[in-house]
Parts: sequence; C-alpha cells; structure tokens
Amino acid sequence: MNDAAPRYSPRYVRLVVALLTGAVFVEFYHRQILAVAMDEIGREFALSDGELGSFVTAFAVGYAVSGPLLGRVADRLSRRGIYSAGIALWSLATLLGGYAGSFASFFATRLITGCGQSSAGATNSPLLVDYVAAERRGGALAVVTMGATVGALTAGALGFAGAVEAFGWRGVFIGSGIAGLAFAAAFAALVKEPPRGWSEGRAYSPSAPVPLRAVAAIVRARPALLQTFLGTMLSSVAIFASAQWVVSFFERVHGMTNAQASLGLVFAALASTVGAIVGGLVANRAWTTNPRAVVLVPAACSLLACPALFAGAGARSAGLAVALYSLSGALSLVHAAPASAAMQGMIPDRMRGFVSSLIASLITGVGLGGGPYLAGALSDWFGSATNPASLGRALAWVSLLYVWAGIHFLLASRTLKRDLELNAQQS
Repeated sequence: MNDAAPRYSPRYVRLVVALLTGAVFVEFYHRQILAVAMDEIGREFALSDGELGSFVTAFAVGYAVSGPLLGRVADRLSRRGIYSAGIALWSLATLLGGYAGSFASFFATRLITGCGQSSAGATNSPLLVDYVAAERRGGALAVVTMGATVGALTAGALGFAGAVEAFGWRGVFIGSGIAGLAFAAAFAALVKEPPRGWSEGRAYSPSAPVPLRAVAAIVRARPALLQTFLGTMLSSVAIFASAQWVVSFFERVHGMTNAQASLGLVFAALASTVGAIVGGLVANRAWTTNPRAVVLVPAACSLLACPALFAGAGARSAGLAVALYSLSGALSLVHAAPASAAMQGMIPDRMRGFVSSLIASLITGVGLGGGPYLAGALSDWFGSATNPASLGRALAWVSLLYVWAGIHFLLASRTLKRDLELNAQQS
C-alpha cells in the first residue's frame, strides 16, 4: 500500500458498508412503493396494465441512458459525490411524483427517478470493492443486496400497515421523498472517497477514460463475465416483473385487500433476503477454494425458481400462492451477491465505474424496463379486462426466463476461475 494512502479502520469500513446498504434500501424502497400503489394510481388516472407498466419502463429508460454517462464520470471524479447527488435527485423526483396531476407528469417523475438511481450502478459496487478485500466481498455484497430486499419489505409493510389507505398514494410518495433527501445529506457527510484499488493494496489516481475498444477487449477475453452478466440480466426480467405486480396479483386473483397483499410482499421480501444472504455465504466460502461454485449454485437455484413461481402463479389457495412466490423469490436472489462479486472480480480497477454502470444500466433497462411491461402487456393480451387470473398467467410465462438465466450461469462456470486469474494478473 502506498504510504500516502489513507488508513481506514475496520469499524469505519463497516460503517461505509452499512451506508451503502442504506443507499440501496432507499433506492429499492422508492422503486417498490410504486408496486404497492399501482392499482390506486391506475384507478385515479384510469390506466390499463400496459400503461401502468410504462411507468416502470420510463424509470428504466432514464436509468439506462444516464448510467453509462455517469460511469465514465465516476472513473475520474468523486464517486461519493456522484452517489450523494443521485440519491438527492431521485428522492426529489419521488416527492414530486406525489404532486403529479396526470399520466404525463407522473411518467416524467419516474423518468427522472431512473436518472438519479443510475448513480448507484456507477458508484455503489466500485466503492464497496475499494473498501472491502476480495475474500470478504461476497458477504459484504450480500449485506448490500439485503438493502434491496429490506427496502421492498418496508414498502410492503407500508401497504400492510394501511399507509396507502390512510394517507393516499400521494402522501406515501411525498413522505418517502423527504426521508430520501435526509439520507442523501447523511451519506454525503459520512462517506469518504477511497483511492481506487485501496482494498487490494494498489491505490492509484484516476486517469483518462478507458477507450470503449479496451472495454470490448476485456469482455471478449473473459467469456465468464459476459455469461454471468446475461444470467443476471435474464433473472432480473423475471424478478422485476414479479416484484412490481405481486401486490396487484394477490389483490385481483385471490381477492386480498391492499394491506393483505402487501403482507404477502413482506413475506416474499423476507424470503428473498434469506436467499441473498445464502448467496453471499456461498461466494465467500467458494472464492478461494472452488470459484466455479460461485456461479454453479446460482445456476441451480435459478432453474428451481421457475417451477416455484409457475406453480405459485396458478395456485388456487392464497396461502400456497404466497408460500410458492416467496420460495421463488428466495431462490432467484441467491445469484445476486455471487454474480456481482464474480463480475467485479473480472473487471480491471481502471474501468470499474464505467463497466459497472454499463452492466447496471443494461440490467435495469432490460430487466426493470422490460419485465413489468412484459408482464402487464401479457396480462392485457390474456384478457385482463374480463379475467383477473390473466395476471397470474402472465407472471407464470415470464418465470421461464429463470431457466434461460440458469443456462448462462452454467456456461460461466466453465471459464470463471481462469478469467479471475487473468484479471488479477493484469490489474
């Protein structure tokens, strides 16, 4: 380690990991409150399922367009500053969503929310990687991933507690935006910008942006990076589709109230949290002994997530539907920490911000932008206007993407060990 490099205590590193987890919590909480309020917004603006799904597409487009641009900047400037500003921007947009008076104005706030949240893809994982050594990253990434599931759980708890019914969907959006702005201020005050490569003892200063052809060469030379990315992206389509429509599914198909359906979301989020933790433990244990297991376990769990969700979407009993949906959520999230750790381990230090943002933007653009809209469009096609069960059929067919994702994780296992070693030699 360079003598001029800062020294961060283990206690401070844990604080940073907690704040990065908190940022993910705020990020996914602000995403998931739309799912809790989906039917309320649809009734107020008289929207079809496809039009409701377009709100998520707007978010994803904003994210996908802004992400790579912020990634280029993040490889040269303060990632902590970019992230803080992004949290503030998406929280402000969430707050303004509570004042939207039309489909178009609410659509615009979701577009801006996506632009703000793209800062997370460019900065969260690169910051964590520079604070946490490789052999502990799987566990740290699992903790950060928990921020997503706990954020979704909290959004569901709001519905269960009757917040949407008591304060209206507008009140929920306004209050959430104010809380997010407060967190942005705390994040900016407490997180320091670490030197690139600090956790690996090779701290260096950022240089000129890496040419795009160099990024393409890295992807070609590391086939496991591409296969892991494809598996993650395909999983995200099914995950985001299910997460965004689950409350509406329980309300329509099983006749639950918003509070009861939100409780179902809470159970699913708790199960997904367990899945994320298991994935992190697998990554930590396998990292130095059997790197192939880092993606083989996610492969097996992805393959099992499909029949669980398919059966849950067609279950006649509400309790069984919640149980199977929760099981599918747990299995589908096992991949999150191992896949992220594997991809970060194959990306050279000098381009982590840009490549991480590119990966996050593509995953969000295709997964979040395509998944909920695909499910909504399929529901319309299956006859949502006259058949409440159409949404369940739509989610069942979308779940087949888990099988496709599992195949890509299997393919990644063939060269993962070699590609990790190659990156270690060249970084």
